[in-house]
Amino acid sequence: MIETRRFPDKWLYFPILALASILLIKLIQFSKIIHYFPLHIMADSPDHISKIHFLAQYGFHGLVPNWYNGFILFQSYPPCYYYFSLPFYLLTNNILLTTYVSLILSFVLGFIGVFIFCKLQKISLVKTIAFFFFLFANPILIGYFAEIGRLAAVFTWLVVFVPFCTVIFWYKDHKIDLKFILFIIFLSALILSHTFVLIPTTVLIISLFLIKNKYEKIIISLSTFFSLLITSFWWIPFLKISLSGDRIAGHLAAELLKLPSFISYNTLILLLFWVTLYFYLKDKHKSKEILFFLPLLIFSILFFSRLIVFVPLFNRMPAGPYNLFFLFLPIFLFFKTRFSIYPLIIKKLIFLGLALLAIGSIIVVIIQMSDFPIEYNEIEEEIISVFPQIQNKFTILVNEKEGFPSDVEALVAYASIYYNLSSPHGHYGPAARKEVSNTLDELDEHFKMKDCGAILLDLKKLYVKEVISIDKHCDFLSSCNLKQEIKKQHVCLFSLSD
Repeated sequence: MIETRRFPDKWLYFPILALASILLIKLIQFSKIIHYFPLHIMADSPDHISKIHFLAQYGFHGLVPNWYNGFILFQSYPPCYYYFSLPFYLLTNNILLTTYVSLILSFVLGFIGVFIFCKLQKISLVKTIAFFFFLFANPILIGYFAEIGRLAAVFTWLVVFVPFCTVIFWYKDHKIDLKFILFIIFLSALILSHTFVLIPTTVLIISLFLIKNKYEKIIISLSTFFSLLITSFWWIPFLKISLSGDRIAGHLAAELLKLPSFISYNTLILLLFWVTLYFYLKDKHKSKEILFFLPLLIFSILFFSRLIVFVPLFNRMPAGPYNLFFLFLPIFLFFKTRFSIYPLIIKKLIFLGLALLAIGSIIVVIIQMSDFPIEYNEIEEEIISVFPQIQNKFTILVNEKEGFPSDVEALVAYASIYYNLSSPHGHYGPAARKEVSNTLDELDEHFKMKDCGAILLDLKKLYVKEVISIDKHCDFLSSCNLKQEIKKQHVCLFSLSD
């Protein structure tokens, strides 16, 4: 029989067990990264791993000569995650172990953050544990680290986002006092952690601002200004680079306006938000609650209707961060609403939904990310064996569309970390100067066209002295009057004459 007065914690046991198990499995699989640098999976991870190393080598805003013929570190990406990881790297001198330890510690701190948040919100221990796993053991966030390798984003959601929400939701119900300095601390941390997490989270500041009296509004405004002031050493150069670059403002539109996106995580999460918000407001009967959630409701409608693609700044990011942001809200609202407020049919649907959520999450994670093939393949091992023989600036010329079983940029990142090699390539495109990026594009086209003269000219423009290639391309490069230095079963190394 369905309990009608209070939410039974026992309903959460199976979802907690299921989500905890799948998170544990994925973290164990991810531990392979201690032994293998990700050369062909987790596309974003080589960039994050490299930046930890570059921070140790060159410092904040240091000139990094290894990529793109030189770039300024953290001029186009926030630094907080890398400073978080830096002590482990300095202590162990092992970049891969550092990456794994940082991830595990992020999850530990994430749980502590959720525990404090829920304790202040008077949410029971079982519901607290469920809150953590619903928010951080779902296919979206697991995919962030196990499939895509967005390590800085995972750190921000776990370590910075929840404490900031703790401050916002505490002062939603309490007067602002001296402890509001935590708002400055965590907003500053958000600014310096991840832009894509910061942007949707700013709506919470508007929500808090709307429900406060005149004096408290001044405090919120000054605190926000002070956070911007003390982080301006980073975001002013970042903003100059971003506004002067060629980034696509309609990045979100390209994702949201596709037909499959209308039947996806974001649609389901928004529906859950609206349903839980309705019953939460019905339960509370307070105009202040309505006013607080009004900006969030408008924000969700803009996202659902796809009108968000016309909103400056908000249309410059992918849908994933919005999904995680909106997922936080229905979890909070559900656990803060008296269970008796729900009709019996809704309670039955909740029971069924919790079971399906757990089973569905397991199925999605297993199907999409069932394996973690991080081990090096034969060609990667040969290329790695060539790196110690390289003495000058190098590049890798292959046709990745022909099935090259690796990622050129990841191989360059590996060479930069372990052999201090330099290349006009790199693993974070926005850091490249426009002339370098354009010449690399031209080199790629000329290589596909097998235009020896143009290739040699491009290589000279990029100051490249040595070239790695594979298989049939070795014969072609030999015909371009390059000097062959090494020839293995698949891989060859050429040098350019002065």
